[in-house]
Amino acid sequence: MAKSKSRDSHYDVTFCVKGVNTSTAFGQQPAGTTPVGVNVRAFDYLDRQRGGSRPGISKFISTRPNGANAIQLLDYTMDTTIATPTNTQKMNANRTPFLFAVAGGTAYNGRNGAWTAASLAIAPNAPTLSSTVRVMRSAYNSLVLFIVDGENYNYWVPSTNTLTKWTATAGTLPLDTNSKPARLICTWRARTVLAGLPADPNNWFMSAVYQGEGVGGGIDWDYAPATTTVTQAVSGNNAPAGLCSDIVTALVPYSDDILIMGGDHTIFAMNGDPMNGGRIDLVSDRVGFAWGDAWCKDAFGTIYFMSNTGSVYTLVPGQKPVKLSSAIDNHMMRLSMDSINVRLQWDENLQGCHVYTTELAAAASCTHYFWERRTGGWWMDEFANTNHNPLTCVNFDGNSPDDRVSLIGGWDGYVRGWNLADGDDDGSDIESSVVLGPMLTAGFDELIAKDMQAVLGVDSGDVNFAVHVGATAEAALASTAVVTGTWSAARNLTSPVRRAGHAIYIKLTSSSQWSMEGIRVLLAGTGKVRKRGV
Repeated sequence: MAKSKSRDSHYDVTFCVKGVNTSTAFGQQPAGTTPVGVNVRAFDYLDRQRGGSRPGISKFISTRPNGANAIQLLDYTMDTTIATPTNTQKMNANRTPFLFAVAGGTAYNGRNGAWTAASLAIAPNAPTLSSTVRVMRSAYNSLVLFIVDGENYNYWVPSTNTLTKWTATAGTLPLDTNSKPARLICTWRARTVLAGLPADPNNWFMSAVYQGEGVGGGIDWDYAPATTTVTQAVSGNNAPAGLCSDIVTALVPYSDDILIMGGDHTIFAMNGDPMNGGRIDLVSDRVGFAWGDAWCKDAFGTIYFMSNTGSVYTLVPGQKPVKLSSAIDNHMMRLSMDSINVRLQWDENLQGCHVYTTELAAAASCTHYFWERRTGGWWMDEFANTNHNPLTCVNFDGNSPDDRVSLIGGWDGYVRGWNLADGDDDGSDIESSVVLGPMLTAGFDELIAKDMQAVLGVDSGDVNFAVHVGATAEAALASTAVVTGTWSAARNLTSPVRRAGHAIYIKLTSSSQWSMEGIRVLLAGTGKVRKRGV
């Protein structure tokens, strides 16, 4: 907060490293926060905490798997059976990562910078993937990727790049009374777990534990074998643990002991294997999970999830959910949950959590969010090209540094990755904006900003500045700029201002990659606030 004395004083303006906060009075903006922060970060492209534009995205593979068809699914699998180790002393001697994608109802293997369409098994095991559903889900279990799209069951074998209709070798895969399959899937305790049947929404299903037989851990669905064992298939309607009392909206495998079951307005935890005394315990009866894969987990084991109301929470098993998004809830809670696909993605390179909220009807303007762990700040992200809005995402863990990246699949059929060094979004400018301030006094005195000087990063792009003044902070934020200009890299000349107000903001905008060291403003007081002041 600026001093109220009438003599000149310098006021150092630093970047709002604690992110966006729109929960307080305009004149009581918490220190280190901003009312506006779009496409910016506290840590810049050199990974220094000084503020600047956010990282960009670029193509991970230069071609599209299936023309302009949108990416419906991304996943990452591992195979250790096809590589011939040349150096057995290397930890990754026969570690072969695969990127898997579905676009236009066709499955692809992305490897060595190119896409290869999956081979299709022949009848009666011929697969069918929907070309019309926007989003699919998958789970990797014992070298096989199992896929659900709400209409079909399929699995993909990475070592042969073969897609096959998924059928049970014992029992039957779950279908509801309308013959609709599951829409939620995960792997837990070497079991493939399914839920989300439209006409049986409280139920859950688990395959037998994979013990090395067959193609993977999702083929034995016999709930009543001749001999009962702790490894057999089990479901909610035939297990002592019982059904969930709420609609199951998310499956979150936390550890071998705990499977989180997100509900429409509740959270439950499966503690222990249901065939070996496991039980379902209530975690919360006030907070639920948004539908699908609206969650992620960081390296410390903290779960981040979007709730049924749009707020973002953290969850550590054994504790209650903790709201993370209070500072921007008045934005997030306006989300129309029935028209968007919510995905959360933990980005270890950028050290934070992406919250994607992409419209499902068509490529359209969207606001996404990023939580920066090192500062605890929230930022808003927007893509100038609406085709870049993510429908699906995956963290790819390749063998080389450039192949360890958070990937997103967009409407235009490309797979792109976040890269700290990228100054644009695959050729589209990143239009960034941030508001610094307000500068005001504790006594509501009028201030005059005489001049200001900025120091940007030595290789920063140009930044446009605008000064906004008003009788109140709220009025100043909504006002027309009284002074504008442009700053360039490194130390800039002093910019004259000579404008007065009870509250003063500086707004920065740019379409370039930029960073700032700081801004020094020369301020002077003009006396006490006028009793009838305007």
